[in-house]
Amino acid sequence: MKARLPNPGRMRPNHSRGLTRLGLLACRAIALVWAAGWIAFTASVVWDQNWHETLLGVASGSIVLVPVLLAWVFPRFGGLVLVGLGVCAKLWFDNQAAIVGLAVPGVGLGAAFLLLGTSASFQRWRTHRKAVKIARTLDRD
Repeated sequence: MKARLPNPGRMRPNHSRGLTRLGLLACRAIALVWAAGWIAFTASVVWDQNWHETLLGVASGSIVLVPVLLAWVFPRFGGLVLVGLGVCAKLWFDNQAAIVGLAVPGVGLGAAFLLLGTSASFQRWRTHRKAVKIARTLDRD
């Protein structure tokens, strides 16, 4: 019995994988710009204080880099952390500027990282499943 290989005319390239990589790259860039803006904002607020308070303000603003770098390495888990950060920021702050500057981007970026990270893992699973299916088909012969 002859092995049936898929018809090359019917095969479609996996464009969604490239779009997922591009989306993750864009989310990473936006998240780094957002974190840099947040650090610059906190530094500008405490700039005229004595050096202890300035250092403390810049360090507290730099904490936002932790979930951003976590989302860079682990998009799904980091996305969940960013969504949680955004929700906590919404519950903590009464100021509309803080909500718009911290909560909304946190939830938006977290949801994007979560969606794109899940999509990437699904595509890896789908590619692995197809490879196993082709290997089993070829192994039968």
